Order: sequence, then C-alpha cells, then structure tokens
Amino acid sequence: MSNKDYLIQFNEDGSRGITYANNIHYQVIEPQEIIEINEEGTKIVTGYTDEVIINLVDDFDYQKCLDEGYEWISDKIYQKLLGNFDGQEYIKSDDTYIPKPPYEPSLDELKEIKLNKAGELFAQKRDAIRWVKIDDSNTYGFDCASEDITNFTAAYIGLSNDLTKSGTTFYKVWLTPETKGIVSLNMTQMTNVYNVVRNSQFESYAWYEQIKQKINTCQSKEDLDAIVLE
Repeated sequence: MSNKDYLIQFNEDGSRGITYANNIHYQVIEPQEIIEINEEGTKIVTGYTDEVIINLVDDFDYQKCLDEGYEWISDKIYQKLLGNFDGQEYIKSDDTYIPKPPYEPSLDELKEIKLNKAGELFAQKRDAIRWVKIDDSNTYGFDCASEDITNFTAAYIGLSNDLTKSGTTFYKVWLTPETKGIVSLNMTQMTNVYNVVRNSQFESYAWYEQIKQKINTCQSKEDLDAIVLE
C-alpha cells in the first residue's frame, strides 16, 4: 500500500490539520516495470519508471503543500489519527505517533466555567427562601425569585396605601419547609420581611461581584482552583 495515501498538515499540538487525499486531490501513479524481450524471446524486467504524482483539483499543488510542511501519510497511520485503529485518537510527536492526551482547557476557559458555576450559585442564593420571624410565635418562609419579589412588592405597596382598609394583607408563605399557607400580615411585619429580604439579597449580589473579581484576576489554574464557591 502506498505511503502517500494522504497529505496532511499537522497542528502545533500534533493533531491532524488540513488533509488531502489520494485519488481525490491528487493521484499517485506507482512505478511501473520496464520490460524488455531478450534474444531468447523472454520478457525481463530491466528497471522501473519514476513515480508520478498528478494534481487533480484546480488551485491544488502537492509540491507547494510539501514546501509548506505537509507530510505524506499512509492509510494505516491515517486511521490511527482518526481513532479507528484501537478506539484511541493519535497525534504526531516528533517522528512517531502517540495517543492523544486528554484535552487541557486554557485558563480563560476554566475561568468561564467557574464564572458560570458562580452565576448559578448566585441565583440560588438570591432566590432562596428567606425565613423571617414575624412575631414572638411565628416564623414564615418567603419565596424570593423574581416573580415572587414582584408579587410581594405589589402586596406591600397596596398595604402601604391602605388599599385593604384593614391595615393587613393576606400573603402566601411557607408555614413549614413542606407546607404553604395564607397568613395575615400587618405593615410592620411586611416592612420587616422587606428589609430582611432586601438586605440578604444585597449580600448575595455583593458576594457575586467579589467572586467574579477574584476569578477574573486569577493568574494561574492553581489560583483558580483555590477559589471555593460556597
């Protein structure tokens, strides 16, 4: 089998780059026997013709590729590069081929991953249920996702404008971690809830900004690994 089945440019890390194929981009005509007939009428091989390579595609020149560092590769090696030899992709290393090592993400890629995780944790912190002591006897849980804040604000504004004419408003809360119910809350209690939720969410935003700054200013993977998201 020809060792010129493929013409490949390898990347700096040894992985396969731009690839051209025999009988598609070029054609290799193998050396042919030169046969002569001697005085006895017997055919004898007196030599071989030169190998000939023909460009098959417009604007393709195999010699230009070779001048640019492309390499001839046999089909056997090509299958190893693809991972069809033993299920493991190979790369070129000096004059041999080795199993492709696991991908190592760059520092910027690792930062992006950690920033995404920080963003997810921030959303959990921001939207977590806040348990607020309403009076000496009752502590209720208040949902704090965006739509919940909108609902609470509407109830709070309505109560502050005395739209209920009763000095109280009904609001759905967590009575226990498993059970919800509707309770009556007065202005003082609603204001207390408002302040507790507002302050704790500000703490979540402050944490998020600080952790983003720490991640973005990391100069090494070790520094990044040292940042604990909690």
